[in-house]
Amino acid sequence: NEHEVVNDFEKIFPEFNKVAKAKTAQYSTLTLKVENAAWRNELKFKEKEIIEKINSYYCQERINKIKFSAR
Repeated sequence: NEHEVVNDFEKIFPEFNKVAKAKTAQYSTLTLKVENAAWRNELKFKEKEIIEKINSYYCQERINKIKFSAR
């Protein structure tokens, strides 16, 4: 189930297509590879909204934490 999050991330967030890519999802933690530090800060600020949108997309809790890494 968590691996679907990686595959569907671009569908759920087309606006992040050029700045963030989902790399892995395990133990309810999604790892995003982010273009640069500025975007990492922006997405960290929106982490709660991103998690809520992912979980509502699947109608169940799949993600409860996001880890950000630079490209």
